[in-house]
Order: sequence, then C-alpha cells, then structure tokens
Amino acid sequence: LTWIEAFGTCQAYIVQLRRDTDGAWIRHPADPTVPLVFRNAWGWKDVGGRGEVRWLGIHTYFDPDDVPGPYTFAHPRYGCRPMTYPDGRVARGFIGGAARPWTHRVFDAGGAKTVLGKPFFESAILNRKTDGQAGKQILPEAIPDPGYTPEEWAALRRKHLRALNVLRIDIGKDSACPMWNSYTRASIRQALDFGIDGIWADNFSAWDSFNARPLTKAFGEWSVALFREYLAAEFSPAELREFGIADPGRFDVREYLRERCREWGGTPNNLRDRTWRDARWLDDPIWRAYLIYKRRVGTRALKECYQIIKTEAAAAGKPDFLVMGNDLPMFGLGWVRGTLDMVSTELNWGWALSAGSRGLMPPPLGSYVPIYKLAREHARSRFVNVWMYVPKAQLGHSGLARVLYYQGLATHAFPMPHYPHRRDAGNEATDAAFFAFVREAAPSFGDRIPVEEIGVYFSTSSQLAIMTPAGVFDFNHQVHAFSFWGWGTALTWLHAPWRAVPEWKLTPAVLAGLRLLVLPSAEVVSAAALPVLADWVRAGGVLIVAGPCGSRLGEAGNFARVTATESPLQKLVKQADAAHSGALGKGAIRCLDTDPGLPFYLAKEKRPAMLPPFRELVDTLVAPPSRPLCIDAPDVPWHVGLTPYADPAAGRFFVDINTTRIDLQTDEITPTPALSFEVLPPAFLRGKRLSCRILTPGPDPVPAVRIEPATNGRFRVHVPPVAVYASLMFTAE
Repeated sequence: LTWIEAFGTCQAYIVQLRRDTDGAWIRHPADPTVPLVFRNAWGWKDVGGRGEVRWLGIHTYFDPDDVPGPYTFAHPRYGCRPMTYPDGRVARGFIGGAARPWTHRVFDAGGAKTVLGKPFFESAILNRKTDGQAGKQILPEAIPDPGYTPEEWAALRRKHLRALNVLRIDIGKDSACPMWNSYTRASIRQALDFGIDGIWADNFSAWDSFNARPLTKAFGEWSVALFREYLAAEFSPAELREFGIADPGRFDVREYLRERCREWGGTPNNLRDRTWRDARWLDDPIWRAYLIYKRRVGTRALKECYQIIKTEAAAAGKPDFLVMGNDLPMFGLGWVRGTLDMVSTELNWGWALSAGSRGLMPPPLGSYVPIYKLAREHARSRFVNVWMYVPKAQLGHSGLARVLYYQGLATHAFPMPHYPHRRDAGNEATDAAFFAFVREAAPSFGDRIPVEEIGVYFSTSSQLAIMTPAGVFDFNHQVHAFSFWGWGTALTWLHAPWRAVPEWKLTPAVLAGLRLLVLPSAEVVSAAALPVLADWVRAGGVLIVAGPCGSRLGEAGNFARVTATESPLQKLVKQADAAHSGALGKGAIRCLDTDPGLPFYLAKEKRPAMLPPFRELVDTLVAPPSRPLCIDAPDVPWHVGLTPYADPAAGRFFVDINTTRIDLQTDEITPTPALSFEVLPPAFLRGKRLSCRILTPGPDPVPAVRIEPATNGRFRVHVPPVAVYASLMFTAE
C-alpha cells in the first residue's frame, strides 16, 4: 500500500543537486534519465557540501524547467493533460517574472484560492539542524538561499517563529479543475507499475478544496468559472435578476462576497473579520447556491478520482485494488457517497470539526460507535479502519488500547497502528494479541452483517446550511450533528440495534429493514425525501421528528427557509395528526418539541442519568412486548456494549459483548458484571434448539454461557463477567 493525496494538496519542495567535473548533472544510478537528488526537504537537516538548490514539484511536472527528466505531463505513460485556466490558456511560467514556486501559474490556475483570489499556501518547516543552542536553527552556509529576498525571509521568519527555512510548500487542489484527475491517472499508473496493491488517499474529502473556513480555500479559478454555468443551469433569468445577477456569464462570486462583506460593515481584505461569520450569510441565496455547487462539484471530482483508480487497476490486472479514504465522516459534508472502498480515518476524542471544541470525550462517557456506523455508510466495505489517536498521557496504555480495539471490533472497525506509537493507542504487544485474535475469529465470523432495526438520519445538507464563509456559524452548538452523535450514543448504551442513514441513503430499500427512524434536529429535509418517508410510515414504520426539522428545503430548493405551513415535512406531520393522533396507515409519526439528542451530547457525567427518555421512546414506539427488538437488555449497564450480527448463509447469529469502563489514570479495565438479557433470534434459527460458542481473546477466561427459553420465541442468555470482549455465536444444535 502507499499514500497519495486525493483532493488534498500538491507540493513543491527543495532539493539539492550536484554537477560533475564536466558541469553535467550527476545522474541517478538506477535511472540515468534523471539527476540524482542528494537531499530533499525531508532530509534537509543532513545536507552538506556544495550543490545547487532547486524547487521541484507539480509546477515542474506541468511546466518542465532546465532540470532534465522524462517524468512530466508529456510522458507517454505517466503524462496527463496540460494545466490550463478555464479560458483555455496553458499555465506556464511565473507571475511577475520572479522564479518563485509559489508564483507559478500552475498553482494559480489549478490551485485552491482564497475569496481574495490568492492561492492559499501552507509551508512546511523541516529544517531541524541546530547549532547546539536550544531551539535555534541554522541554514548550512554551503547551501544558498533558494531565491528569497531578505524581506521575504524576514516575513517567513515572523510567520513561522523560529524557522530559518521553508523547505516545502503545499497548495490545495481546486476540485473543479479537471487536470487533477488527469494527473491522478498518471500517478496511479506509476504506482501500479511499481507493484502497489492499494492506496490510502489523504483528504478524500472537502478539506483542501473547501475547508472548515471556505473563504481560505474554496475559490479556485475553475470553481469560480464553473459556478457561472451552475447559476445559468439551476436558476431562471427572473430568479437571477432577483439575486441581482444580470449576466451570469460574467459573474464573479468572489467579488460578490467581498462586496456583501463590505455592505455589512466588514473589511473584505481581512479574512479574520468577524463579518465573514455573520448570521446573515445563512440566508444569502448566492452563498447558499455556492455551498450546494461546491458539494456537487466535489462529489463529482472524488467519484471520478475513484473510478479512474479502479479502472486503471483493473486494466493492470488488479480488480481488488484497495482505495481507502481519510477525513470521513467528521468532515464529509456529503462529498463522498459510496464511491470509496473503505474509510480509513484519523480520529481522536477531542476537538473535531463536527464534534466541537470539547469533542466526543474518551470512554466510558464518550463513544466512537456513532462515528464507526456513519463512516461505514460512506464506502462499500462493511468495515472501517481507524487511526486511534490519544493524548500523550495515554500513549502506550494497553488497557485503553484493548477497550478501543474491541469496541471497534464489535462495530466492524479496526485499528491502524503506527510504529512507534507516537500518537495512537497501544503498543506492539497489544497490537499483536488483538490481530492474532482477529485471525483466529475470522473464519467463525464469516460474512456476518449487523442486525439493525432503528435508523438515525444524518443530513450533510444540514451541516452545509450552517456554513458561513468563515466556517460553521456556531462551532460549539452544531445542532444536527451534535444531536446525531447524542442519539447514536444513547441508543448504543440502551443496546438498541441501530444504523446511520445518511441523506443519500434515504431510500425504500434501506428503510424497508427499519422499524423506527429518528430525524434529529435536521434543518434540511428535501421534498424528494417525503414520498419515501410517507410510504414507509404507511407500511408500518415509526418516524420520530426530534426538535426543529424541515425548516429548509434541500439542494433542489437552494436551502431556502420555509414556514411550518410550507415545509414538506410538516405537511406530512399534519397528515398524521389529521388521521389519528400521529397515526398514518400502519405506522405513526411522533414529534418531540425538544430534541433529547442535543442535551445528551452536550452533557458529560450526567449522561447515564439522561437515558430514561430514550428508553421510554424505544419501549413505547418500537419494542412493545408483543413485538420486541432482537435484544432486550434493560438490566445490562450502559457501559456494556451488546451488538447483534447475523450470517444467514452459515446459519449463525452473534451478540458481541464489550466493556468501555476504564480508569484513564490507572489504565485499569473493570470487567462487566454478570449479564442477563433476552434475544429474539433471526427467522432462520427460530423454533430450534440453540448452542452457543464463545470467542474471547486470550488469555481472558472464556465465560460459561447458559441459555434458557423465554416468551414469544425469545431465549434468555446468562453470561458471567466478561473481561473486555466476547462474541457469542449461536447456531442450531
């Protein structure tokens, strides 16, 4: 496997080359068509001797300089389309004449830009060579400065504190620019030729083409140009005139937003001006249109990226070539909708883009289960791969690693350890033991899939609709996302089998397997979703409308606000009210004026005491005694996980048990108490005598499970204390 950027950044970095006595470049011994790089940015601290300093990167691929080599956009196999501006001009040379990589037209044409129209660069300071004085860095005298003026060096020093050198620059890719996927094809061909079997794609998301602060990266030349086409296609001339757009073909969204900022009393050139986060942006129709346009163009770019990689891999004889993607689901925003093999994401329990500055919190009060369930919906795999970052105080803690690893295993999520363990949980011993158990259990687990009877709706449109140019309007009060995490955690603690239902999966096929669906403070509910919801409710589904929902239209309605009488969702609710106290056909709609998911997420120590309202809703609306859920466990503590799976082809039913009770200070795990709960087996096991096999990681003791019949086709399971994890596998005797 190897790493690539999807729609993240492209780079230019410093290298040291040398000439021989004849003045020719010293060549690479393994490939004499290219010069030998003696040092690059990543090894610059060890640079020495005399040589020539050059900047190589994307700009020299698209616009080759005097450093000879065949690996450019014109290469017969590893080449691609030339980089151009939207008007067809080829991006060659430097703006202003000075040969600075950050002024190259390649970055100007294809890069992400600020609302001011300037490329957004991130610079990396990798020069760590010191002269023995604490914190003081030096640049070896034998290596000349790479073209900076004294004033530029001074500015960079001020910006980057102690840095005396900027050795690499990164610029985001404009996802609307078609040349980047042409380059992806070239890049993946070379990876395949080197024998690679899969990739981990960083920034398989909106991060570097949209960003948490869109005004810093969302306005590349191609994005601005193609938005004109979007306006002409999506809105009538009358609507455009109402927006103040006389000629969409000449419209510049950057100019419009800057002028709007100025009208509202702000200073447009100051990207930190508070006006960029003004609440009025949420109702500006052109800004809303740009949000929707960026989502669509981003989705198209990532889908095309994925399809190119899979097509090239299949042509190379590798149809199972793996494509993993980062940043999901915490910063998905609807960009990725299934065109990915597996989510492989960085995750921590602190500050997060859709979890606020507090974050999700560590176990036992915090839970990653909602993250895993939502991540799974973005890709094709049943599984999720997670970089489990922990604070420094918990590095190497084997107890915490076991709690996190086995909570993940119980939710089809697996850790991706990094050696040495500088950021993630665990150590080599805990990793080896965990993966040894997984290998042992895999044949028994087989093709098992989760049993899920409750759905929690996740609206990426509701996330987008609260975006201002400077980011989320109220970062620590993201009502829909916080409520989703709250509902997911509460249902997990209640042992109610649930799944995430993102807006693009609100389909009859997905809803057919659910008995209850929760809309947690979903501001955006599209009109197209209403017939699907109505048919499902009439067929027997129960819909919970929690808090204010449906106050904005979907993408087709440009996220416009609507009154209660205009809201398609509220019209459906009124139909149910008019029929009979919430009943609609065989199903029902229950409206909660106050959404319990939001205060539950915002709470800390009080969370366990806030479970009763959720339990009452589940017991009364979903699981009456005559029609119970597949697991009924009112006496099992909240910090014990119970997760059901089924493998019908093999005739197997599973209940995974895990504990999250850990003392983060001592790293001690408290085993579960003795457990007793009832199970309704799937249809292929009902009416049969069952046997149970227990899969437990060594050296933990294997609990002796006892099964006895219960009522209504159920059976009761008695389980002695479980140390960390046990999977109960039921089969017919």
